Amino acid sequence: MSANEEKATTGQIIWETIVGLTNDERDISRQVLRDATGLSYEVIDDHIKRLETAGKVFKVGKGLIKVVPLYPPERAQSLTALPDGRVKFEIGDEYLVLTPPEARRHGLLFTGFARTFEDIEGSNKALIRTAELADEVRQLRREIAALKKPKNDAQFDLLEAGQ
Repeated sequence: MSANEEKATTGQIIWETIVGLTNDERDISRQVLRDATGLSYEVIDDHIKRLETAGKVFKVGKGLIKVVPLYPPERAQSLTALPDGRVKFEIGDEYLVLTPPEARRHGLLFTGFARTFEDIEGSNKALIRTAELADEVRQLRREIAALKKPKNDAQFDLLEAGQ
């Protein structure tokens, strides 16, 4: 870090992490913020309360945090291939008619966004599956622990007599 650079405050770190996760369309919880920042739950909770008071975030079901929308509402969009080879791109009340080379160039530019979206979807699915597997492992551990518990002789005798 150079002399001109300032260290980010804890609040900045948390806010930038929340915005980054929102832009990546990830669910945000205390656990996710702790994993991403390494900060304690107490510090995270304190800053989330401050962000709520400032009207920047709000809480939703199951401990999730959402950012108050940063962008205007999404507009209707369409892409139409015209008979002469051009492409009409409409968004809201505006539209562009692109030549084939322009359409290809815009396609290349949007490829990065499409790949990012695909990565986000894959990551979200992996997180859901990981949580499901963790639940299964916890259940299996409970079952194994129950099986390992020593049985008293009276219970064992009753089981033997029942057969």
